[in-house]
Amino acid sequence: MSATRRRRSTRTSTRRTYPGRRRPSTASTLGTAVGALLAGALFALLGGLPWWAWVGLILLGLMIGYLVQLRRVAP
Repeated sequence: MSATRRRRSTRTSTRRTYPGRRRPSTASTLGTAVGALLAGALFALLGGLPWWAWVGLILLGLMIGYLVQLRRVAP
């Protein structure tokens, strides 16, 4: 019969002083607010577009992103 023993480990590192998660940075919070503001402004300006125009805008954005990525990869 073998008994299971628990080992006591000595920790050399210090424990975290903040509870669980860090506080978000100011830049992150400000970026979120600016992004929401821009999204709201774009929606107000382009809100009356038909669905096919939205699909076209999305495809245009994807193509531009792809071309930018190609330029970064190419020597």
